[in-house]
Amino acid sequence: MSVQFSLEFKEQVVEKALQRKEGESLKFIAENENIGLSTLTRWMKASRVKTPLDNVPKRPSDWTKEERFAALMASSALQPDELQGFCRHKGIFQHHLDSWKNKFLHHPTTT
Repeated sequence: MSVQFSLEFKEQVVEKALQRKEGESLKFIAENENIGLSTLTRWMKASRVKTPLDNVPKRPSDWTKEERFAALMASSALQPDELQGFCRHKGIFQHHLDSWKNKFLHHPTTT
């Protein structure tokens, strides 16, 4: 189950990380804020390239069942080159789609 963080929270945590005291690690800040280190570094990277923090791509493991199903439906008729572009845009790989499809077909209640 993924946790949704508000934009304000993300901005505050990134600001805290950017203004951290000497010797204070990102891991320490992440642990104090109850977020993963990879989440914090992803938010920081997005802030450096001016990507809105509410538009940071989610990790494939954080996608809901509905989002996974929508991606499978949207990608089902795409040609290989279109599929690559679709996956790049969504921040996933084709193996994620294949895995999700397999789970829907063989384990529909646990996807």
